[in-house]
Amino acid sequence: MKFFFITLTIEGREKILSKLISEQSRPALTHYGEVVKATLIAMHGEFPCVTISDFVIMPDHLHFIMIVDYSKNRFFSPLWAAHRLMDATEAIWVTNGDFAPEPQKALAEAITLAHKNLGSLTISNRSLTTAIKWNRHCYIELS
Repeated sequence: MKFFFITLTIEGREKILSKLISEQSRPALTHYGEVVKATLIAMHGEFPCVTISDFVIMPDHLHFIMIVDYSKNRFFSPLWAAHRLMDATEAIWVTNGDFAPEPQKALAEAITLAHKNLGSLTISNRSLTTAIKWNRHCYIELS
């Protein structure tokens, strides 16, 4: 097993993931932070060789520890997984001003590919926008 400490930042360091309420408490997650949290938790099911052991979601960035069991998949790339997390959290439905993560994985993947090229599109009278935009440079440290 290998341990990776990964840091992802929001493009432009925009503070959209959480809000600091006080110096003594953890940051309170915004809706976007909740989407990121749910996606991190879902990575366990998507990648059987991955465990996300700890994470902290700050206002403009995310730190998490990824444990990879290479006996289950010797070709697994933590960098690919980090980019998959960014792609999944960037695809968000917008309906009447309310945001909700799209639960259908296949559709979310198709939308992610489409919005990389288009930025915004309309499907079934729903507008898709990129609400979370990550800086595509990740910091990964092997320990």
